[in-house]
Amino acid sequence: MRISVTIAALRPACALVLTVILAAAAAARQGQQGLGGGLGPATKPVPQLPELDTPKPEPTSVPDSAHRDPPVPRAEAEDRIVPDAGQAAWRLWLARNFHLFEPPPLDVSDAHSGLPPHLLDPKLRARSRELYRPDVDARLSVLLRDPDDRVRGAAAVSLARAGLVDDAADADALFALLADEQRRVRDQALLAASLAEGSAAGYHLLRFAAASEELRPAPTESDRTRTRALAILFASLRGEPLLAQLVADLVCDRRLATQYRALVVQALGLAGNPAVAAQLAAIARDRGEPALVRAAAVAALGSLKDRSAAPVVVALLEERDHDAEVRAAAALAVGELVVAGDGDLVRALVRARDREGNATVARFLLLSLGRIGGPHAEIEIERALERTSADERVFAELAQGLIARSSGSPQKLAPLVDALRAVRVQDERCALLCALGLSALPQAVDLVAEETLKAGAPEVRRAGIVALQLLGKPTCLSVFQKLLLDDDAPEVRVQAARALARLDPAAASTLVHALGSSRQRATGERAALIMSLGFTRDPSVLEPLLDLLRERGHPSQEREAATLALGLVYDTRRAAPSARIGEARSFVRESSEIASLLALAE
Repeated sequence: MRISVTIAALRPACALVLTVILAAAAAARQGQQGLGGGLGPATKPVPQLPELDTPKPEPTSVPDSAHRDPPVPRAEAEDRIVPDAGQAAWRLWLARNFHLFEPPPLDVSDAHSGLPPHLLDPKLRARSRELYRPDVDARLSVLLRDPDDRVRGAAAVSLARAGLVDDAADADALFALLADEQRRVRDQALLAASLAEGSAAGYHLLRFAAASEELRPAPTESDRTRTRALAILFASLRGEPLLAQLVADLVCDRRLATQYRALVVQALGLAGNPAVAAQLAAIARDRGEPALVRAAAVAALGSLKDRSAAPVVVALLEERDHDAEVRAAAALAVGELVVAGDGDLVRALVRARDREGNATVARFLLLSLGRIGGPHAEIEIERALERTSADERVFAELAQGLIARSSGSPQKLAPLVDALRAVRVQDERCALLCALGLSALPQAVDLVAEETLKAGAPEVRRAGIVALQLLGKPTCLSVFQKLLLDDDAPEVRVQAARALARLDPAAASTLVHALGSSRQRATGERAALIMSLGFTRDPSVLEPLLDLLRERGHPSQEREAATLALGLVYDTRRAAPSARIGEARSFVRESSEIASLLALAE
């Protein structure tokens, strides 16, 4: 089996909780006073649903109507509106938290009961994977020295994912990339050090975190600070016990650029050491600190999941004179720290939401109340569902999906089903489908599948795919396959490919068929399909990936994608690619690259 395709540049993975904080802060500053909300300016782009690291495929000029079955009948196109900042925020929230709700892959025997025994036995699959390990190691070792910087960085990440850094020669070559001429490669080498097991990787990472390493090539002071902040972030993802001591000087240094300092503060929370909770709380309460640093401290408290910090975070919401960025971060963090049994705290959150003058903060509180659950949260969410503003109802509907999830009661789906039948606003239709997916109730599968297949707008079909992936039932696979092979929108086909790869352990043959079909696919779409092969974790894709890398003449984007997919096949520590900074050890484990992680630090 051989794949001869051209792959476009993969869109860099959107990452860092600070990016989310910045976006949320911008939305908070733009939030309407009160909860009515309104449409943003007509020139604002429509935000996209979480794409799970998939690129936006380029349009192709080649007609493909001759290469597909008759199109699925579509309903009349939904009304299209330009969402405001609040509507963009629910997509950011879903992207950031997708990993919390994504189900594990289906058991292969449940998804494909008719497969031969050798394809159903996980031990045989693992043995087949190990047979290729020497070939994969040899190929990645060569690629570490590739003249193409895109490939070198990808090879470093894949070596770490595949657990091949223990080899002395590979380790030396990988860590030599920490002094690469290209900053992108140096960044990816740091990422690889955070993913790799063993003391050598931790040692090299801590050298940069402690600023004890003289960077090469000679950087500016800003470059040195940036590299140290990145190394600190990645060290936190390894749970390094010495991190708090290493960054003590930076946490309190107000001369440091705000974005770097916020990054360091967030790293304290990701390291998972509860001993820093008091320090983070002090920063969060200090009105003399920049709002971004305080917001990062609040987010870090949420990352620690230390429930003793809940009263501090709730108090930040009750005291409305705090910056909107801080309150927005607190509104999200309480979902990690408060539980339904905390009656007084839940009632305080309801009161804070009723008094909140910033629309974005109030809407984020709805999402957290949905995660918390309980009678007080349910009453508040039911009230919000009756609002006339679609902008607010979207958040209440997502919260209702979370309530249905925690209660396990199909009756909780009734408001969502009724709203879906009546809604005419495209953004709300997308949110309703995602809310049904968040419920994780099998009773929602047939309705979501029907709405997905008949939807006229590609964005709604993509939302339906996200919802079906969250529901995670075997009957969803046929919908993914149909949309992957037949849909007329490249972005829908890409979303279906990624969902199929992550949910169906035997999806490789369908993906290879899609790549080899006569349909003319733009390079971005082919890149996503190649990456999806890696997400199957199926050893049968190793040979075609290695073939692609052995052949001469492929463009760098194609080689980069195949290189990254090799590492994904071996990485059994599944983490959703949309787990932005969620659980410390899983951050960007499956991201295609990290060039955009530090966009806020440029």
